[in-house]
Amino acid sequence: MDEETERRLSDVDKRLSAAEKRFDDWKGYVAGGATLITVWFAVLTIVLSWNYSSEKASLREFQHDLREDLGKNVPTPELELQGTDGRPLAGQDVIAEFKIAKDDVYQLGFHLIVKNSGHASTGRMTAKFYSRDPLELPNQSADEPQYQFEGMAGPQNLDPNEMPGQLSSPWELSWDLAKKQWPREGRYPCLLKIYYGNGKVIPAAITLVASKEKIPK
Repeated sequence: MDEETERRLSDVDKRLSAAEKRFDDWKGYVAGGATLITVWFAVLTIVLSWNYSSEKASLREFQHDLREDLGKNVPTPELELQGTDGRPLAGQDVIAEFKIAKDDVYQLGFHLIVKNSGHASTGRMTAKFYSRDPLELPNQSADEPQYQFEGMAGPQNLDPNEMPGQLSSPWELSWDLAKKQWPREGRYPCLLKIYYGNGKVIPAAITLVASKEKIPK
């Protein structure tokens, strides 16, 4: 092999070696760049996640505050129960009245005043009345263990059965008795509860007075 051929072969080997080095360098750059991109992507993900979490927490706090502010500004009904004298009904002696309704049902009843001192409608109202033995009502008490009996008056039995804000009205409530006999003269601890609005309830513990003059002969 002459010197010229050896020189050319040597030159080719050098070029191949240089090409291989450049290829290896390029692979290193790519690998390093990929690692750097991965690191930056991870950092960017952490930053974005933190920002998202912070923004989400801020939005939730804003939503909570907004709901509270809206709740403060929404008018609500506020029911008050009063005796016929205009004083709070709770704790009063209430005179019972008696009558025989249709189907020969014995009933007791009493009068009161109901007032909506709020600025929104009560919605349709429901009344429950509780008593103790011997003043027996048709049903066993479902939610007041200190009373044995209860009666219920739905909206169809109340007049008015819905009250706008700032309205006062007299009410006459009547309750069926369990038996066709009048109670004896005496004083009977009772409880009246009115359900209204969105789950609101107002109770009034009273003493129902059955006087000799009011009990039918």
